[in-house]
Amino acid sequence: MVETVPSEADRTWAAAAHLTILLDIISAPIFGLIGCIVVYVLSRDRGPFARDQAREALNFQLTLALVLAALVAAMLVQLFNSAFGMMRMNASIVIYVALMICAVLAAMVSGVIAALRAKAGRPFSYRVAIRFLR
Repeated sequence: MVETVPSEADRTWAAAAHLTILLDIISAPIFGLIGCIVVYVLSRDRGPFARDQAREALNFQLTLALVLAALVAAMLVQLFNSAFGMMRMNASIVIYVALMICAVLAAMVSGVIAALRAKAGRPFSYRVAIRFLR
């Protein structure tokens, strides 16, 4: 079996797909997800490496968005269950916010590692991504 080396353009598109997660610094998972969708659509017709890595990055972005949405929902339920506790700070709210920050930071570190591997021409697979796109 002969392995083909991805072209420089394919590796750049693949790295760009993974680096869109850094846009989450600006806005939770919104800009990162939109950026990843744009890169996925633009790189679909390129080589198989760019397409595969863009799909992998998009699956990870969608998983992160789902995790953050679940944490926000749980936090809101906790807020309203504490007798409409808008006036007092609940310790569990701090825990939810800390979990959200940890999830985003871990995702960004994973995205940078994935981009470096993709730029080197080695495929990267996120371990905790739900495969929405196959």
